[in-house]
Order: sequence, then structure tokens, then C-alpha cells
Amino acid sequence: MRTEKEKMLAGELYDPRDDQLLHERHRARLLTKAFNDSSDDQGKERKRLLLELFGTMGKGTFIEPPFHCDYGGNITLGERVFFNFNCVILDVAAVTIGARSVIGAGSVVTKSVPEEVFAGGNPCRVIRSLGSGESC
Repeated sequence: MRTEKEKMLAGELYDPRDDQLLHERHRARLLTKAFNDSSDDQGKERKRLLLELFGTMGKGTFIEPPFHCDYGGNITLGERVFFNFNCVILDVAAVTIGARSVIGAGSVVTKSVPEEVFAGGNPCRVIRSLGSGESC
């Protein structure tokens, strides 16, 4: 029998009240709160919190707080990704943000974003490709 998390990640109906999912959401809330409450001079602590939150995070990633997500562990970030203020990732399915992509302020990301693009909005969508000189 499949777990509720396996159902969720497969895009099937699932019970969000499942103990494992409740625990993972609670963990994400604690980590994002600590990240969002940190100050600009706490770069090492911010990096530690993000590394603990995400499944994978490439080098040179920069996220402006506040930032929010459902689970965190379903998110993969490429190298040199930039998130502007007030971004949300709804990671009830795996979400990958490609290397050297920029996510605009206030965006709500619900699906993966390719490499070297500027994406934004609610829901987040690719707005344009970035040339190599424009990446973050």
C-alpha cells in the first residue's frame, strides 16, 4: 500500500492530515520561520537553514526573505538561483528550479522552472529567457 506522501508526489488524492506529512510541514514551518527571522548579517545561518530545508541546493543560491514552502524536501535548486522577496513554493509535487534562474518577487511556484529564465507571477510562469550576461 502506498503512503500518503507517495500519493501526493504522484499527483493522486492524499490525506494531508497524515502524520508524516504533518511532521514534514511542521519542520518546514520551523525552518522557514528561522530563515525569515534572520538578519542580513547572518549569511552562514541562512545558508545552514536552507541546506536543511531543501532536497538539493546549488552553490550561489540566494533567497530574499520572507520565503515560504509546504515541505521543502521536494524542492531542488540549481546553481546561482535567485528568489526575490515574498516567494512561495507549493511543493506538493517535486519542484526543480533550474540553474541561473530568477524568480520574481511575490511569485507562487507550483511547478518546475527551467534553467536561465526569469519567471514570476501567481501562478509563476516563465516570462523570458536570460542571456548568459543576465543570469544571477
